[in-house]
Amino acid sequence: MIGAMGFIAIYEPEESEPRILKEVAETGTNAVPKLLKLLKSRDSALRKKLIALNQKQSLIKLDIHSASDDYDLANRGFRSLGTNAAFVAPELIRLFLATGSGKSREALHDIFVSIGPAALETLYSAFTNESSTNHELRCWELAVLWDTETNYEKLMPIFVTALKDTDANVRAWAALDLIQMKTNGSSKLVLPALLIATTDTNQEVSKLAIRALEHIDTNAATRAGFK
Repeated sequence: MIGAMGFIAIYEPEESEPRILKEVAETGTNAVPKLLKLLKSRDSALRKKLIALNQKQSLIKLDIHSASDDYDLANRGFRSLGTNAAFVAPELIRLFLATGSGKSREALHDIFVSIGPAALETLYSAFTNESSTNHELRCWELAVLWDTETNYEKLMPIFVTALKDTDANVRAWAALDLIQMKTNGSSKLVLPALLIATTDTNQEVSKLAIRALEHIDTNAATRAGFK
């Protein structure tokens, strides 16, 4: 069993918050590799033991934190870079595929939102053209686009595509988002696909599509017999 001094002997200091944020401020996008490294952080058994040890003793305090803390630090760094970090979008998608961690995937979502619409072109292209059968990826891409895009007219064709997706999870996700959207002229662009979705063979998708139709256009819903 490794004692306190043994842990300290094998411990490699992580990127501290003041140091990494200072580097972002001073070097800009040159700090991106370190921010991406933070996003690859994992709570290994050793790290968990170190954190537990650090909490139990006060003799020597280590600058160690959880993977969640690393994700938050990376997000703060990317938020500081803003649109200048838009070029990392393809790497963020690759990181999503490489991790099964819910917290890591949430962090990647938040980073896209922090960077803003400038990072979305990669997602638009990926969602429209990819042949991926990974419904988790496609739902995540849809969530990022929904939470980041400010131009509904540009977003609606993606929802038309999503409502026709071969995976029911993606179709349901799209319909659920449409239930929550603010209605405007752009939202009407999705009506034809939404009407088709009301007859979806998946009962959950069909129910959500009907609710979305009623939310977006009550007259269209009445004509279709749902009001």
